[in-house]
Amino acid sequence: MTKKQAISILLIVIAFISLSVVFLLNSAAPKFRVENRSPSPVHVVSYWRNESKDLGLLNSGDIVIFEINAEAAMTFKVTLSNGEVIITEPMYFTSGTKIYAQINEKGVDVSSST
Repeated sequence: MTKKQAISILLIVIAFISLSVVFLLNSAAPKFRVENRSPSPVHVVSYWRNESKDLGLLNSGDIVIFEINAEAAMTFKVTLSNGEVIITEPMYFTSGTKIYAQINEKGVDVSSST
């Protein structure tokens, strides 16, 4: 095998591995992280399509992480300890998306990354 052939094979292997990594990262189930940074407990329910997931009562500092194997838009319904209800704007998610919902004294901040 010549040096040129060896380099060609090495480049093909590197390209294959790179494509595999990209595929695996983008085909991962969407992940959701909900964190209560407010000083009081809150009750959280997530909604997408015609489904929902009750995340339960989150005390101050609690974090809930979950995955959903779907592509849709998610909203969070947060019930504060004083009875006030906050419903977030829908956040679109697909394979490989990470959604972060942080509950604080001022409301709920929702962001995403891939």
